[in-house]
Amino acid sequence: VWTVKSNKGWDLIVRLYAQNVDEFKEKLSEILETFSDVLTNYYTIISSEEIKENEKNVIANKVFDESFEKNKDYEVIKHGEILQIDEKDKEIINLLETDARVQYKEIANKIDVSSDTVKYRIDRMKEQGILEGISPVINFNKLGLFQYAAIIKFPYLDKESSKSINKILKNCTCVIKAIKSLNNDEYFLNLVFDFEVESKNFEQDIRDLGFKIDTFDIFKID
Repeated sequence: VWTVKSNKGWDLIVRLYAQNVDEFKEKLSEILETFSDVLTNYYTIISSEEIKENEKNVIANKVFDESFEKNKDYEVIKHGEILQIDEKDKEIINLLETDARVQYKEIANKIDVSSDTVKYRIDRMKEQGILEGISPVINFNKLGLFQYAAIIKFPYLDKESSKSINKILKNCTCVIKAIKSLNNDEYFLNLVFDFEVESKNFEQDIRDLGFKIDTFDIFKID
């Protein structure tokens, strides 16, 4: 579940996994019933095709890249919005990203610290919001990056155009996840940028491709 901001009043983006459409409808009904008192509108994208999953590469290239560390907007850090982590924390995150079930003892052996130290560091990063859950879910905002979600709907894409869009999304370094709708030419994107202004540049770059776009909604994930 992501909390997002937009001019159109979207509040939550919820991603559901289901074995079939019937199970999806059942889960969706439960959510709609739970929030019936406050829900004004909802929108669904059903997909069985994941175009791109690139979260691990983003972590490796941005979070662990020393040159990126030097280019961060440290004015934001001064206001306490970005949490600093050291090399041991980065090693722990990398191991958890490879296998979230890895034991404290195994991590301790690999990074040359005690198991108690590993537990303390993981607990601290959970409290800080860097690690969200056991999976782990990485909060890129806490690491100095800006995370967005986007929904792009095309009125029609022929086979070649669809291949072209898929290739563009796969090659775009800011796209860490891209999902195509099962029933129409619609995409859900999870995006990460070094700076907020790049979200505007990304939207313009997509529009400049020349494809007709029915809907382009982009939301900042808090």
